[in-house]
Amino acid sequence: QTPQVIIESNSGQRAKSLGKWTLVRTTVASGFAEGGFELAQPYWASDDGSWY
Repeated sequence: QTPQVIIESNSGQRAKSLGKWTLVRTTVASGFAEGGFELAQPYWASDDGSWY
């Protein structure tokens, strides 16, 4: 088994679709507050200039 890890506040995740569509899934644990969740707009650029 792999232990859970704690992700710092204001961190994000991203993925690049390699086809016509992509199914995305994530799991959250106790303490997750939906009020702080934000979904980026298509072609949003990160601080390092990359986008997905």
